Amino acid sequence: MSQGNCLVIDALATDSQLQSARDALLCGARVVFESSLVLNACKHYLECHLVDTEGATHRCEREYEVLVENARRMLESSRFGSMLPEQPRRWLAAVTGPPR
Repeated sequence: MSQGNCLVIDALATDSQLQSARDALLCGARVVFESSLVLNACKHYLECHLVDTEGATHRCEREYEVLVENARRMLESSRFGSMLPEQPRRWLAAVTGPPR
């Protein structure tokens, strides 16, 4: 599924859909995986943005480290993660929340 310039996929995607998402990512499109991880291919690394939708919740630095580690493990253990190129990954946590 496409949303603007992002391709949205999840673990239920077919191998063909996952391959299309990988190809799109490598051609400059952003890919949203499992609705909380936005991937963007840069020249020398893969940028991985974890989107935390609990913006109203105060989290300490350690909690964000755990969220990022869980997202990293989820991606690495997924079929999509196994299709991604072997290159360094830069992990970022982005906090969003419902409009006030």
